Amino acid sequence: MPERPEWSYEEALAWLYARQGLGIKLGLGKVERLLGRLGNPHDAFQSIHVAGTNGKGSVTRMLAEVLRRAGHRTGCTTSPHLVAFTERVEADGKPIAKADVARLLAIIRPHAEALDAEGDSPTFFEVVTVLAFCHFRDQGVAWAVVETGMGGRLDATNVLAPRLTIITNVGLDHQRFLGDTVSEIAYEKAGIMKRGVPCVTACRGDALTVLKATSHALQVPMSIVGSDYRIVSDPDHLVLLRPTGESRFEVGLAGAHQRENAALVVAGVEALRAQGAAIPDAALRGGLRYATNPGRLERIMVDAAAWVPGVAPRQVEVLVDGAHNVDGARALSRHIAVTAWSGHHLVCGFCADKAWPELVAEWTPMAERVWAVPVRNPRSLDPQRIVEEVEPTGRPAVAAADARHALRMAIEAGAERVLVAGSLFLAGEALAVLRGVGLEEIRGAQ
Repeated sequence: MPERPEWSYEEALAWLYARQGLGIKLGLGKVERLLGRLGNPHDAFQSIHVAGTNGKGSVTRMLAEVLRRAGHRTGCTTSPHLVAFTERVEADGKPIAKADVARLLAIIRPHAEALDAEGDSPTFFEVVTVLAFCHFRDQGVAWAVVETGMGGRLDATNVLAPRLTIITNVGLDHQRFLGDTVSEIAYEKAGIMKRGVPCVTACRGDALTVLKATSHALQVPMSIVGSDYRIVSDPDHLVLLRPTGESRFEVGLAGAHQRENAALVVAGVEALRAQGAAIPDAALRGGLRYATNPGRLERIMVDAAAWVPGVAPRQVEVLVDGAHNVDGARALSRHIAVTAWSGHHLVCGFCADKAWPELVAEWTPMAERVWAVPVRNPRSLDPQRIVEEVEPTGRPAVAAADARHALRMAIEAGAERVLVAGSLFLAGEALAVLRGVGLEEIRGAQ
């Protein structure tokens, strides 16, 4: 099939999202074949590979910002997107253009469909991964910071030959695909390690034991945040005891847990410098201070009167966070407790395959009222089940049609503060509503 440069962005995404019907099929064979047919674009740049249960998106964006400020043409991938598909692939801090999405998918399509005809169909995420690597090659990217989609060992991104791997932490998530225990999941995350290639991690306990065994087997030099790089308690800065001495950094991303993510970036930069990468200290400090990661403890002020006609003018503080597993929920709760952010209403929604009762139990005692909503995902949990889970606690709980309606109902009920949490898909919907921008109708399950 010839290239179709006339393909629109919407047509291209419709073709891409139709591949979600193939489900999630972990493995490297299909993506390797597809990349091979396209000239192996992933060989055109150097890479850093990031895995972990929580924090990998923040680490990816901070490290990409550091490299960009160091003067390197830098790409990064994250998933899922919040508002628009183009967020998934960035080059030099700019999301991929819609025209480039359409153009590259038109080029990829005949090769993907050739594999379809052989009964070896590439999945949605595999095609997205190939799209990102083709874009990086076209843009002349020198360094790409690539976040895994799920796990590591069999994730489509694991075709890379990275200069550095980072495994943020390991907790219980995606058990259906990765295993029922932390050790089993850690084995999958450790699969991104490559023989002799440095690895940086903040894992603890059983997960760290698994990573150490893998690093020994593969002769991987490993730096550990918590022992090699120790974080000193400080309310305002990242104070880090590292092999070269004590250092103090400003971290722009909100939340105490971001200091651990920033420490991983510092350790990663030192590992890259040891291999000859030119990364000035000013670039490191600037990247940590100015990197952004939407939907992670993002604070937005809204005018109540603009949202609900007849309500007296007042400012309502909305905190949007994509926490969607137990460790993420606890980190969010710690942030709320430390900042004394009390008296809020909770707008929450979940994917049904998550440990949502534990998240509801974590957050409900801190909220004055709960508004339950569906999320824009085929795996959405019925919000009425959230209401039934909350009712025994005595907290008022109401199901709403969507995030917009829940926010309006909370404001009308007198909320001065609103927390939106439970899913990155919900975070994306809330951000689109709060910013007054359109949310792409075609949404993904990954």
